[in-house]
Amino acid sequence: QAFNLVSALKPLIHCDTVVAEIIRQLLTNDIESDTLLADDKDNNFYYVCFRKIISLGFTAFLLITFSWLMLVIWLVIVLTSKGPGLFAQTRMGLNDKHFTMYKFRTMKIATKDMPSHFASKSDLTLVGGFLRRTKLDELPQLFNILLGEMEFIGPRPGLKNQKELAE
Repeated sequence: QAFNLVSALKPLIHCDTVVAEIIRQLLTNDIESDTLLADDKDNNFYYVCFRKIISLGFTAFLLITFSWLMLVIWLVIVLTSKGPGLFAQTRMGLNDKHFTMYKFRTMKIATKDMPSHFASKSDLTLVGGFLRRTKLDELPQLFNILLGEMEFIGPRPGLKNQKELAE
């Protein structure tokens, strides 16, 4: 129990994990140049709690700090182009769980559904290019983090069709 608490606070690995990997490599003659070993942190209660507390605390701090900016961006989008200020898209989260991810809308309403790197400059709203370059269009994702649908650290949630492409 004490090892779990200490390993949650500091990157540690249990010696049994190291010994098991050495034995596995010796028996299989599968010695690679680099081997990354890590304990299963997701099953460590203390690590999960610390990670959640830090993630939620940092998210709350950012939401409080940048709420005025988010309101200004939303107003500028709504006042300079037709349509809503937010864009919602279904993404795949952990264990292929679908959720709705929010961003500020950077493309005009009549734009075809396509990957953003295929969109032309004429498809962008008046402030869309600026929001994308500065990544300010992603500020609403703080709400997804607050809801537990995303994390600050980890892979970016993919589109539904990206799983098929990856496979």
